[in-house]
This record gives sequence, C-alpha cells and structure tokens, in this order.
Amino acid sequence: MIQTLWAATRGQVAVLFALVLLPIFIAVGMAIDTARQVTAKNHLQQATDSATLAAAHVFRSGGEWLDAYSVAHYTYYHNLTTMHDDVQCTFRINLVAADAAAKAWGQCKLPTLFGAGISGLSEMKVESISHAEAIFDDVEIALAVDMSGSMVASMLDADGNPMGSRLSVLKSAASQLLDRMLVIDGGETRISVIPYNGGVNAGRWGNLALGESELEGLDANGNGHVCPSERTGTEAFTETAPDADEATTLLNPETIGSQGCKDENQIVPLTSDRSVLDAAINALERGGYTGGHRATAWSWYTLSPEWSHIWPVASSPAAYDDDVTKALVLMTDGGFNAASHTATLGEAPDQAEKLCDAMKDKGIIVFSVGIDPDADDEAMLKNCATTHAFYYDVRNGDELIAAYGDIAYQFSGIRITQ
Repeated sequence: MIQTLWAATRGQVAVLFALVLLPIFIAVGMAIDTARQVTAKNHLQQATDSATLAAAHVFRSGGEWLDAYSVAHYTYYHNLTTMHDDVQCTFRINLVAADAAAKAWGQCKLPTLFGAGISGLSEMKVESISHAEAIFDDVEIALAVDMSGSMVASMLDADGNPMGSRLSVLKSAASQLLDRMLVIDGGETRISVIPYNGGVNAGRWGNLALGESELEGLDANGNGHVCPSERTGTEAFTETAPDADEATTLLNPETIGSQGCKDENQIVPLTSDRSVLDAAINALERGGYTGGHRATAWSWYTLSPEWSHIWPVASSPAAYDDDVTKALVLMTDGGFNAASHTATLGEAPDQAEKLCDAMKDKGIIVFSVGIDPDADDEAMLKNCATTHAFYYDVRNGDELIAAYGDIAYQFSGIRITQ
C-alpha cells in the first residue's frame, strides 16, 4: 500500500515538475530570441549610421556620387561581418550630392531559435534608418609646428623604409591636412601657421605686441624677424590684447638669442588662401631649441577675438560662438627646452600646460602630436590635449601623416541628423 502510494506521488511530482518547467523553457527561449533581436537591431543601426557618415564624408571631401555610393555599401556590409551567419541583411541609400547628405535604410532577418513553436514565427525582422549630412560650420585652426634642430632627423615608414627628414614628412602631412580642410564650399575654414624654434617669429605683429611701430627692425615688406619673449605678470597666461598704454599687457623684448628665431618661419595669421599657406609651409626651416610654450601662446593669439585689432581684417578671429569651431594642433618632436624669460613663470612645459588649460576653458579644442616623445613629453602633451584621444603618439612617418589626416577628419562637419 505504501509502495503504491509512493509511486503515485512520485508520478504526480514528475508531471507537476514538467508543467512548471514548460513556462520556464518558454520564457528562456523567448528571452534568447529577444536578446538576439536587440543585439541585431543595435548592430544594424551602427552599420547604417557608419554607412551614411562615410557617404557624407565623401561628399565633404569633394568626392562624386558613385564614390559615395560605393563607400556606403562597403561600410555597411563590412560592419555587419561580425553578425551571426544566419542573419540576412539588405541595404538601400539615397544620396544628395548637392547637400552632401545621405539617408539609408537597413533591414535584417534572423531566424528564431525557440520562438517558432511558441509564436508561430520562424524569423524576426529588425530595421534601421539613418540620415547624415555635412554641417558646414566655420572653423579656425592654429597649426603650431616644431622647427627645432632635431627636425632634421630621418623618418621611416611603418615598414622601415626611409621617408626623408621629419621636417619633410611634416610638410607632407600639413599639406594633406590643407587638402582635406580647404576642399569644399560651405562653412569657412581659416588656418594660421605658427612655426617655432626657441622663439616664434611674429614679424610685424610681434612689434605691435611689444608696443613698437609695426615695421620696427623689418624691411618695407615686413620681412625679417621679431621674436618677443613671453608675457609676464598677471597677463602671462591670458588672451588680453596688447595695449601700448598698459605695460602689463605687452610682451617682453627678445632674449632668445642662440635658441633660434628664423626669418623664414614667420607667423601666418588666419587665412583660407591656399597659396599663402603652401608658401609658408614650403619655406619652413629647422634649427635651434624648442619654445613650444611661446608657440602655444601665439597660437591662442591668432584665434583670440581679443586680438582682432592686431591682425589684418581678413585674419580677424571670430567671436567665441557655437557657430565657429576653434582649435590648436600643437606638434613637437621633443621636450620644450627653450629657457623661460623669467624663472617666476615656471619651466616651458609648465607654461604650455597653463596656456592649454586657459584655451580649453574658452572652448578651444586642443590636439597634440608628439614624435618619439619620452614619458615627460608625453604626459605634457596629453595634459594639453582636450582629451587623451586627441593626443597622437607618432613613431614613424606613416603615423605622422595619419595623425594629421585624422585631425582633419575631426573637422569634417559630418553629423547624424536622424
């Protein structure tokens, strides 16, 4: 009797257990299918966004409709290569070259693993829409380029083949940045060039910053060199414009001497004139020490609306505003070793960091590029950059060219608008 009762009870438990497990299995199965669907949806949206961004960037760079179409399709399907093999996706895109815009639709179908027997559906469908276009904001960029003696060192490519001197590779990288930044109509892009040795040759504008007459010590065309030392006192790390009647606003006379200040490396204030920029870059000459703190200051001055009356009208910096993006690209191949005007200001790297911080407080984006930096140089450059992602650690010529290319891409003005 007891044995019979035990057997019956055990059978009932088994039935009850099966009944309890059934909804659990259903819930787990549905959860797995839902998770696959969510993952596929996110993956699909990322692929569609990437495709429209790539197409809009082709237009932004002056490419043709067919180029944009090919790049969009490649980008979309390349981004989907990591999806499961049982997922099937389609893609269509509408391109408007005149507006540098792209709108794309993506769709993927994936089989249900557990849901077919429950919901009767053998597959699930996910869809995405993305709309990207080039937003042509005004851009002002200061290129601070190291012209110290070490720029004569040779550079290799990623495979170990010679590419020429650091200076020659830098010229190529800067030229390619101009290719990308000045290629298309829309928002105005203006670029200043601030070469530096131990000091910065600020030319006639250096005289104005010293409270002197514009052509003091220069020829009638402004050729020659004027390399002021950094400002001291309360205005040392500000953008306050120089005023001949306010001594604290003026820079100090040159004390650079053998640290280097070359006639060829004169500042170019903001301009969109490609011929002027090309001539300045091609004329660059290396020699002397590395006064990056002075270059950082003068880069700010070329971007600061406070200095508008110092520069030519066409080079007058715009006001700080959401409609204009201002940036510094600070490049060096060694530590800032130029002597400071006075010890009270701190060492050159410390001054550079303070200036970078003040610029970032004004909304200026700071990129930094270091060629073979040591640990101290790298730390300073990372601290200067707006984020560590905007610091480029360069170990060969290919990486230097790629760094300037990536910086140019940051200003492409491409936005996801839907």
